[in-house]
Amino acid sequence: MKKDTREVLWSAQKKAEQSLRKMTSTPFVRVLRLEDPPNKFSPPAFAVYDGKTDPVAHISAYTHKMTLWAGRDGLMCKMFPSSLGTTAMKCFHQLPENSVSSWREFAWIFVARFIANSRDPATLDTLFALHLRRGESLRAYAARYSDTYTDMEDCDERTVVATFRLGLPRDYKLRESLTMAPPKSMAALEDKIKQYVKLEEDKQGDRQFASQEGIKKESKKFKKKNGKEKDSKKDPKAPSYEVVKTIFKDPIFRILPQIADKPYFRRPNKMSGDPSTRNQSKWCSYHRDKGHRTEDCREFKQHLEELVQQGHLKEFIEKEKITAEKKAEPQSKEQGEPSHYVVNFIDAMVPDVQLGDV
Repeated sequence: MKKDTREVLWSAQKKAEQSLRKMTSTPFVRVLRLEDPPNKFSPPAFAVYDGKTDPVAHISAYTHKMTLWAGRDGLMCKMFPSSLGTTAMKCFHQLPENSVSSWREFAWIFVARFIANSRDPATLDTLFALHLRRGESLRAYAARYSDTYTDMEDCDERTVVATFRLGLPRDYKLRESLTMAPPKSMAALEDKIKQYVKLEEDKQGDRQFASQEGIKKESKKFKKKNGKEKDSKKDPKAPSYEVVKTIFKDPIFRILPQIADKPYFRRPNKMSGDPSTRNQSKWCSYHRDKGHRTEDCREFKQHLEELVQQGHLKEFIEKEKITAEKKAEPQSKEQGEPSHYVVNFIDAMVPDVQLGDV
Protein backbone atom coordinates (compact mmCIF):
# COMPACT_ATOMS: atom_id res chain seq x y z
CA MET A 1 0.00 0.00 0.00
CA LYS A 2 2.81 2.41 0.87
CA LYS A 3 4.51 1.61 -2.45
CA ASP A 4 1.33 2.45 -4.36
CA THR A 5 1.01 5.73 -2.45
CA ARG A 6 4.59 6.70 -3.29
CA GLU A 7 4.00 5.92 -6.97
CA VAL A 8 0.87 8.11 -7.03
CA LEU A 9 2.71 10.98 -5.35
CA TRP A 10 5.69 10.61 -7.69
CA SER A 11 3.40 10.61 -10.73
CA ALA A 12 1.55 13.71 -9.50
CA GLN A 13 4.83 15.50 -8.83
CA LYS A 14 6.12 14.62 -12.29
CA LYS A 15 2.96 15.98 -13.94
CA ALA A 16 3.20 19.17 -11.89
CA GLU A 17 6.82 19.67 -12.96
CA GLN A 18 5.93 19.10 -16.60
CA SER A 19 3.04 21.54 -16.38
CA LEU A 20 5.22 24.16 -14.67
CA ARG A 21 7.98 23.69 -17.26
CA LYS A 22 5.44 24.11 -20.04
CA MET A 23 3.92 27.25 -18.49
CA THR A 24 7.36 28.87 -18.16
CA SER A 25 8.55 27.92 -21.63
CA THR A 26 8.85 30.43 -24.45
CA PRO A 27 8.56 29.99 -28.22
CA PHE A 28 11.12 32.74 -28.92
CA VAL A 29 14.56 31.99 -30.35
CA ARG A 30 17.66 32.80 -28.30
CA VAL A 31 18.39 36.17 -29.90
CA LEU A 32 14.92 37.44 -28.96
CA ARG A 33 15.11 36.08 -25.43
CA LEU A 34 18.47 37.75 -24.75
CA GLU A 35 17.43 41.24 -25.89
CA ASP A 36 17.36 43.57 -22.85
CA PRO A 37 14.90 46.46 -22.47
CA PRO A 38 16.27 50.03 -22.80
CA ASN A 39 17.25 52.04 -19.74
CA LYS A 40 14.33 53.45 -17.73
CA PHE A 41 11.88 51.40 -19.78
CA SER A 42 8.35 51.63 -18.33
CA PRO A 43 5.84 49.11 -19.76
CA PRO A 44 2.60 50.71 -20.99
CA ALA A 45 -0.80 49.60 -19.67
CA PHE A 46 -2.14 47.06 -22.18
CA ALA A 47 -5.72 46.02 -22.83
CA VAL A 48 -6.07 42.31 -21.94
CA TYR A 49 -7.04 39.99 -24.79
CA ASP A 50 -9.59 37.38 -23.66
CA GLY A 51 -9.51 35.23 -26.80
CA LYS A 52 -13.03 36.27 -27.88
CA THR A 53 -12.53 39.54 -29.74
CA ASP A 54 -10.86 40.62 -32.98
CA PRO A 55 -7.13 39.66 -32.87
CA VAL A 56 -6.22 42.22 -35.53
CA ALA A 57 -7.69 44.99 -33.40
CA HIS A 58 -5.68 43.77 -30.41
CA ILE A 59 -2.43 43.67 -32.40
CA SER A 60 -3.15 47.19 -33.66
CA ALA A 61 -3.78 48.51 -30.13
CA TYR A 62 -0.66 46.78 -28.79
CA THR A 63 1.53 48.13 -31.60
CA HIS A 64 0.19 51.62 -30.96
CA LYS A 65 1.16 51.37 -27.29
CA MET A 66 4.66 50.11 -28.23
CA THR A 67 5.28 52.62 -31.03
CA LEU A 68 8.49 53.91 -29.46
CA TRP A 69 10.00 50.41 -29.49
CA ALA A 70 8.47 49.07 -32.74
CA GLY A 71 11.94 48.34 -34.17
CA ARG A 72 13.03 46.12 -31.27
CA ASP A 73 11.66 42.65 -32.05
CA GLY A 74 12.89 41.11 -28.81
CA LEU A 75 11.09 43.68 -26.66
CA MET A 76 7.94 43.56 -28.80
CA CYS A 77 7.77 39.77 -28.47
CA LYS A 78 8.60 39.52 -24.77
CA MET A 79 6.11 42.23 -23.73
CA PHE A 80 3.20 40.83 -25.77
CA PRO A 81 2.29 38.01 -23.31
CA SER A 82 1.58 40.76 -20.75
CA SER A 83 -1.48 41.67 -22.82
CA LEU A 84 -2.93 38.14 -22.89
CA GLY A 85 -5.70 36.73 -20.73
CA THR A 86 -5.93 33.17 -19.41
CA THR A 87 -7.25 31.55 -22.61
CA ALA A 88 -4.81 33.30 -24.93
CA MET A 89 -1.91 32.63 -22.55
CA LYS A 90 -2.59 28.88 -22.70
CA CYS A 91 -2.34 29.03 -26.48
CA PHE A 92 0.91 30.96 -26.18
CA HIS A 93 2.52 28.26 -24.03
CA GLN A 94 1.43 25.59 -26.50
CA LEU A 95 3.73 27.03 -29.15
CA PRO A 96 6.90 24.95 -29.69
CA GLU A 97 10.16 26.26 -28.30
CA ASN A 98 12.37 28.23 -30.73
CA SER A 99 9.50 28.49 -33.21
CA VAL A 100 9.31 32.31 -33.33
CA SER A 101 12.18 34.36 -34.75
CA SER A 102 10.63 37.84 -35.23
CA TRP A 103 7.78 40.05 -34.04
CA ARG A 104 6.14 39.99 -37.47
CA GLU A 105 6.11 36.19 -37.43
CA PHE A 106 4.72 36.14 -33.89
CA ALA A 107 1.92 38.59 -34.83
CA TRP A 108 0.93 36.40 -37.80
CA ILE A 109 0.80 33.29 -35.58
CA PHE A 110 -1.39 35.09 -33.05
CA VAL A 111 -3.84 36.39 -35.66
CA ALA A 112 -4.04 32.97 -37.36
CA ARG A 113 -4.85 31.30 -34.02
CA PHE A 114 -7.81 33.61 -33.28
CA ILE A 115 -8.82 34.46 -36.87
CA ALA A 116 -12.36 33.16 -36.25
CA ASN A 117 -12.97 36.21 -34.06
CA SER A 118 -12.03 38.69 -36.78
CA ARG A 119 -14.70 41.13 -37.88
CA ASP A 120 -15.54 41.61 -41.54
CA PRO A 121 -15.16 45.21 -42.78
CA ALA A 122 -18.38 47.20 -42.63
CA THR A 123 -20.04 47.98 -45.94
CA LEU A 124 -21.74 51.13 -47.20
CA ASP A 125 -25.12 49.40 -46.70
CA THR A 126 -24.32 49.08 -43.01
CA LEU A 127 -23.64 52.82 -42.84
CA PHE A 128 -26.92 53.67 -44.60
CA ALA A 129 -28.84 51.44 -42.18
CA LEU A 130 -27.71 53.40 -39.13
CA HIS A 131 -30.20 55.80 -37.56
CA LEU A 132 -30.86 57.55 -34.28
CA ARG A 133 -32.89 55.13 -32.16
CA ARG A 134 -35.85 56.19 -30.09
CA GLY A 135 -34.62 57.48 -26.74
CA GLU A 136 -30.96 57.30 -27.82
CA SER A 137 -28.71 60.27 -27.13
CA LEU A 138 -26.82 62.04 -29.88
CA ARG A 139 -23.54 61.12 -28.19
CA ALA A 140 -24.39 57.39 -28.28
CA TYR A 141 -25.51 57.54 -31.92
CA ALA A 142 -22.35 59.39 -32.94
CA ALA A 143 -20.22 56.77 -31.15
CA ARG A 144 -22.00 53.91 -32.99
CA TYR A 145 -21.58 55.73 -36.27
CA SER A 146 -17.88 56.38 -35.65
CA ASP A 147 -17.26 52.70 -34.79
CA THR A 148 -18.94 51.59 -38.03
CA TYR A 149 -17.02 54.14 -40.10
CA THR A 150 -13.74 52.97 -38.55
CA ASP A 151 -14.48 49.40 -39.68
CA MET A 152 -14.98 50.49 -43.28
CA GLU A 153 -12.32 50.48 -45.99
CA ASP A 154 -11.90 53.28 -48.56
CA CYS A 155 -15.08 55.21 -47.81
CA ASP A 156 -15.43 58.76 -49.18
CA GLU A 157 -15.82 61.36 -46.40
CA ARG A 158 -18.62 63.20 -48.19
CA THR A 159 -20.63 60.00 -48.32
CA VAL A 160 -20.06 59.50 -44.60
CA VAL A 161 -21.25 63.02 -43.79
CA ALA A 162 -24.36 62.58 -45.94
CA THR A 163 -25.33 59.23 -44.42
CA PHE A 164 -24.93 60.60 -40.88
CA ARG A 165 -27.41 63.36 -41.70
CA LEU A 166 -29.92 60.89 -43.18
CA GLY A 167 -29.82 58.86 -39.96
CA LEU A 168 -31.26 61.76 -37.96
CA PRO A 169 -35.03 62.49 -37.66
CA ARG A 170 -36.36 65.13 -40.08
CA ASP A 171 -37.28 67.55 -37.28
CA TYR A 172 -33.87 67.21 -35.58
CA LYS A 173 -32.03 70.54 -35.24
CA LEU A 174 -28.67 69.03 -36.16
CA ARG A 175 -30.12 67.59 -39.38
CA GLU A 176 -31.40 71.02 -40.36
CA SER A 177 -27.96 72.51 -39.68
CA LEU A 178 -26.19 69.81 -41.72
CA THR A 179 -28.66 70.36 -44.59
CA MET A 180 -28.16 74.12 -44.64
CA ALA A 181 -24.37 73.98 -44.26
CA PRO A 182 -23.00 70.48 -45.07
CA PRO A 183 -19.56 69.83 -43.53
CA LYS A 184 -16.84 69.14 -46.06
CA SER A 185 -14.88 66.65 -43.94
CA MET A 186 -15.20 64.24 -41.03
CA ALA A 187 -13.31 66.67 -38.80
CA ALA A 188 -15.85 69.41 -39.53
CA LEU A 189 -18.71 66.96 -38.90
CA GLU A 190 -17.23 65.92 -35.55
CA ASP A 191 -16.91 69.56 -34.47
CA LYS A 192 -20.57 70.15 -35.35
CA ILE A 193 -21.66 67.04 -33.47
CA LYS A 194 -19.73 68.10 -30.35
CA GLN A 195 -21.58 71.43 -30.31
CA TYR A 196 -25.00 69.76 -30.47
CA VAL A 197 -24.06 67.05 -27.96
CA LYS A 198 -23.10 69.77 -25.49
CA LEU A 199 -26.39 71.58 -26.16
CA GLU A 200 -28.44 68.39 -25.80
CA GLU A 201 -26.79 67.37 -22.52
CA ASP A 202 -27.16 70.90 -21.15
CA LYS A 203 -30.91 70.81 -21.88
CA GLN A 204 -31.17 67.35 -20.34
CA GLY A 205 -29.51 68.67 -17.19
CA ASP A 206 -32.05 71.51 -17.05
CA ARG A 207 -34.93 69.04 -17.41
CA GLN A 208 -33.58 66.87 -14.62
CA PHE A 209 -33.20 69.92 -12.37
CA ALA A 210 -36.73 71.11 -13.17
CA SER A 211 -38.09 67.61 -12.55
CA GLN A 212 -36.35 67.42 -9.20
CA GLU A 213 -37.65 70.86 -8.22
CA GLY A 214 -41.17 69.83 -9.24
CA ILE A 215 -40.94 66.73 -7.09
CA LYS A 216 -39.89 68.83 -4.11
CA LYS A 217 -42.86 71.18 -4.57
CA GLU A 218 -45.33 68.30 -4.88
CA SER A 219 -43.84 66.72 -1.79
CA LYS A 220 -44.37 69.93 0.20
CA LYS A 221 -47.99 70.16 -0.97
CA PHE A 222 -48.57 66.56 0.04
CA LYS A 223 -47.16 67.22 3.52
CA LYS A 224 -49.34 70.28 4.05
CA LYS A 225 -52.46 68.46 2.88
CA ASN A 226 -51.89 65.68 5.39
CA GLY A 227 -51.26 68.20 8.16
CA LYS A 228 -47.91 66.83 9.26
CA GLU A 229 -44.27 66.75 8.22
CA LYS A 230 -42.95 63.42 7.05
CA ASP A 231 -39.81 61.88 8.37
CA SER A 232 -36.59 62.91 6.58
CA LYS A 233 -36.28 59.37 5.25
CA LYS A 234 -39.44 59.99 3.18
CA ASP A 235 -37.96 63.03 1.39
CA PRO A 236 -37.40 62.89 -2.39
CA LYS A 237 -34.70 60.44 -3.31
CA ALA A 238 -31.12 61.40 -3.97
CA PRO A 239 -29.86 61.64 -7.60
CA SER A 240 -28.67 58.03 -7.49
CA TYR A 241 -32.34 56.98 -7.41
CA GLU A 242 -33.46 59.27 -10.23
CA VAL A 243 -33.08 58.94 -14.00
CA VAL A 244 -34.85 61.47 -16.23
CA LYS A 245 -38.43 61.57 -14.93
CA THR A 246 -38.67 58.38 -12.92
CA ILE A 247 -37.53 57.86 -9.33
CA PHE A 248 -36.74 54.33 -8.18
CA LYS A 249 -36.96 52.71 -4.77
CA ASP A 250 -33.30 51.69 -4.81
CA PRO A 251 -30.14 53.28 -6.27
CA ILE A 252 -30.01 52.52 -9.98
CA PHE A 253 -26.69 50.67 -9.71
CA ARG A 254 -28.52 48.04 -7.61
CA ILE A 255 -31.25 47.67 -10.22
CA LEU A 256 -28.77 46.80 -13.00
CA PRO A 257 -27.87 43.23 -11.85
CA GLN A 258 -31.57 42.45 -11.36
CA ILE A 259 -32.50 43.26 -14.97
CA ALA A 260 -29.28 42.42 -16.83
CA ASP A 261 -30.61 38.99 -17.91
CA LYS A 262 -34.07 40.24 -18.94
CA PRO A 263 -34.97 40.05 -22.67
CA TYR A 264 -35.88 43.74 -22.76
CA PHE A 265 -32.51 44.85 -21.35
CA ARG A 266 -30.03 46.29 -23.87
CA ARG A 267 -26.29 46.56 -23.40
CA PRO A 268 -24.68 49.78 -24.69
CA ASN A 269 -21.93 50.30 -27.20
CA LYS A 270 -18.44 50.81 -25.81
CA MET A 271 -17.54 54.19 -24.35
CA SER A 272 -16.36 56.75 -26.85
CA GLY A 273 -13.05 58.57 -26.60
CA ASP A 274 -9.56 57.59 -25.54
CA PRO A 275 -9.66 55.13 -22.58
CA SER A 276 -6.40 56.58 -21.21
CA THR A 277 -8.06 59.96 -20.60
CA ARG A 278 -10.89 58.55 -18.48
CA ASN A 279 -11.07 58.43 -14.70
CA GLN A 280 -9.65 54.98 -13.95
CA SER A 281 -10.96 55.01 -10.37
CA LYS A 282 -14.62 54.98 -11.47
CA TRP A 283 -16.37 51.88 -12.85
CA CYS A 284 -19.58 51.72 -14.90
CA SER A 285 -21.27 48.31 -14.64
CA TYR A 286 -23.54 49.22 -17.57
CA HIS A 287 -20.65 49.82 -19.99
CA ARG A 288 -18.40 47.34 -18.16
CA ASP A 289 -15.61 49.86 -18.40
CA LYS A 290 -13.81 52.56 -16.41
CA GLY A 291 -14.55 56.26 -16.78
CA HIS A 292 -17.60 57.11 -14.67
CA ARG A 293 -19.85 55.59 -12.01
CA THR A 294 -22.91 53.53 -12.88
CA GLU A 295 -25.24 55.96 -11.10
CA ASP A 296 -23.81 58.84 -13.17
CA CYS A 297 -24.14 57.04 -16.53
CA ARG A 298 -26.41 59.09 -18.82
CA GLU A 299 -26.95 56.21 -21.28
CA PHE A 300 -28.03 53.87 -18.46
CA LYS A 301 -30.47 56.46 -17.09
CA GLN A 302 -31.90 57.05 -20.56
CA HIS A 303 -32.32 53.29 -21.09
CA LEU A 304 -34.10 52.91 -17.74
CA GLU A 305 -36.46 55.76 -18.62
CA GLU A 306 -37.14 54.11 -21.98
CA LEU A 307 -37.95 50.78 -20.28
CA VAL A 308 -40.34 52.52 -17.87
CA GLN A 309 -42.17 54.14 -20.80
CA GLN A 310 -42.47 50.69 -22.38
CA GLY A 311 -44.19 49.36 -19.25
CA HIS A 312 -41.25 47.58 -17.62
CA LEU A 313 -39.59 48.01 -14.18
CA LYS A 314 -42.89 48.65 -12.34
CA GLU A 315 -41.62 46.73 -9.32
CA PHE A 316 -38.67 49.13 -8.96
CA ILE A 317 -40.50 52.46 -9.27
CA GLU A 318 -41.07 54.69 -6.22
CA LYS A 319 -44.85 54.42 -5.67
CA GLU A 320 -45.08 57.45 -3.39
CA LYS A 321 -43.97 59.71 -6.25
CA ILE A 322 -46.66 58.28 -8.52
CA THR A 323 -49.32 58.83 -5.84
CA ALA A 324 -48.20 62.41 -5.30
CA GLU A 325 -48.31 63.10 -9.04
CA LYS A 326 -51.84 61.72 -9.36
CA LYS A 327 -53.09 63.80 -6.45
CA ALA A 328 -51.49 66.90 -7.94
CA GLU A 329 -53.29 66.47 -11.28
CA PRO A 330 -56.10 69.06 -11.81
CA GLN A 331 -59.63 67.72 -11.87
CA SER A 332 -61.31 67.55 -15.24
CA LYS A 333 -64.20 69.80 -16.08
CA GLU A 334 -66.56 66.86 -15.96
CA GLN A 335 -65.69 66.25 -12.32
CA GLY A 336 -65.12 69.85 -11.17
CA GLU A 337 -68.05 71.69 -12.81
CA PRO A 338 -71.79 71.08 -12.65
CA SER A 339 -73.61 69.87 -15.72
CA HIS A 340 -74.76 72.73 -17.93
CA TYR A 341 -77.47 70.52 -19.41
CA VAL A 342 -79.29 70.30 -16.08
CA VAL A 343 -79.12 74.09 -15.63
CA ASN A 344 -80.38 74.73 -19.15
CA PHE A 345 -83.21 72.30 -18.57
CA ILE A 346 -84.37 74.23 -15.51
CA ASP A 347 -83.98 77.59 -17.22
CA ALA A 348 -85.99 76.39 -20.21
CA MET A 349 -89.23 75.89 -18.22
CA VAL A 350 -91.63 78.34 -20.06
CA PRO A 351 -95.35 78.04 -20.91
CA ASP A 352 -96.32 76.07 -23.97
CA VAL A 353 -97.07 78.22 -27.02
CA GLN A 354 -98.32 77.47 -30.47
CA LEU A 355 -96.29 78.37 -33.46
CA GLY A 356 -99.13 80.38 -34.77
CA ASP A 357 -99.19 82.60 -31.69
CA VAL A 358 -95.73 83.97 -32.34
